[in-house]
Amino acid sequence: MTYKLFGILIMPATVITLLGNYLIHPFVNTLNNLRKDNNYNEFNKLTKKIILILLVLGFIAVIVAGLIGIYVLNFIYQIKLDSYRLELIIIILAAILYTVSMILSGVLTLLNINKKQIYVYVVSTVSATVLCYFLAKGNVINGSAMSYFIASVINLALFVGLYVKEINKLRKAV
Repeated sequence: MTYKLFGILIMPATVITLLGNYLIHPFVNTLNNLRKDNNYNEFNKLTKKIILILLVLGFIAVIVAGLIGIYVLNFIYQIKLDSYRLELIIIILAAILYTVSMILSGVLTLLNINKKQIYVYVVSTVSATVLCYFLAKGNVINGSAMSYFIASVINLALFVGLYVKEINKLRKAV
């Protein structure tokens, strides 16, 4: 039953991630053209703008999740989830961080930086596995939510580091 509950709580996070995918698509051609023109300053500005839009929408999503998210999930699934409001908010925050990472991954792919991303994903996967093993043992829902959040922070930190390093290298080369 606890895995079913977690699946219900993570469903809004999945929607956020899907919306993040749609957010970057209108900008792919522009980003690609900026890359072709070696205009990495504008490329970086547009990337930051996309991330800012996502963060603003994410902030709104956190507020909505905190105010009515549990009530909506209670209604849809006909299950009492009132005691999981904090976990829902943690999951939404994690999804926002993960979606920013996903956008940075897409941007790095446009820059043809693929091999280094594999290392990021390996470190992220190993850390997420270890986190889940230890945090989800006692309290599955809370531990899983915290594992997702911490793993998303690690993933984001790695992608931000990689992006900053690579975009600065490209800007200096021009």
